[in-house]
Amino acid sequence: MQALVVNLEEPQSLPEVYLGQLAEWDAHFRRELYLTNVMKDRAFRRLVEDIDSFCAKNMVLGFHYTRGFPADFLAHGLLVRSGEQSRSESMQRFREIFTPAQCAAISAAWAQHFTAGQPEVRDSRVWFNFTTSALGNGGADRLLTYYGGEQIYLPIRELPGIGKTLRSIGQPLIVKCALVPAELQTFIEHPWGSIVTSSYHRLVNPAAHPTEHSDQDGWQSVSVPPERIEVISYEH
Repeated sequence: MQALVVNLEEPQSLPEVYLGQLAEWDAHFRRELYLTNVMKDRAFRRLVEDIDSFCAKNMVLGFHYTRGFPADFLAHGLLVRSGEQSRSESMQRFREIFTPAQCAAISAAWAQHFTAGQPEVRDSRVWFNFTTSALGNGGADRLLTYYGGEQIYLPIRELPGIGKTLRSIGQPLIVKCALVPAELQTFIEHPWGSIVTSSYHRLVNPAAHPTEHSDQDGWQSVSVPPERIEVISYEH
């Protein structure tokens, strides 16, 4: 049986059986502004766990924000690379659009920032959000503005003339990926059930406040193949 891809931002992507069970809690959702209050009920937590288990056996949609070229992702997928690989490939590809002095400044800034002993939280990892809330709260702004991700732009975006050039390379993109939950690392218990339930809560009660269940970062060290990717151009 083909795996279902659950969009955690759109609870309607769940099977009807779970939507029906969630609907039984609508009165609680309308009354409570924080999902954490509903989570105190053991029966509700069991429902969240059941939904999470279903998602874990299928696939979930992840959103990767970046500035780049759609053709790269559609041809090669979303690749896991070390920071050193990313920086080397970017310099080879775009060296001619920088002056020799700028190239030297870029190399020096990278060497100073990305030291050999510094653990890079994004090294050989691909990061995702599981809703698009970062588009509204500013969390994705720099990723969409500067080419190449944090392992490229972080220490060089303020260098004279270089930030402007990084803003001119490629275009802001949302890379939507169908992901295998077992390949992902997350930071809360029952992440898939929690996030999609929080999305349902805010559908029923638009005044509900985001909580730690509303969205989370997650990462994997496995590349995403092109056939599981949709690239959306985004103007912000």
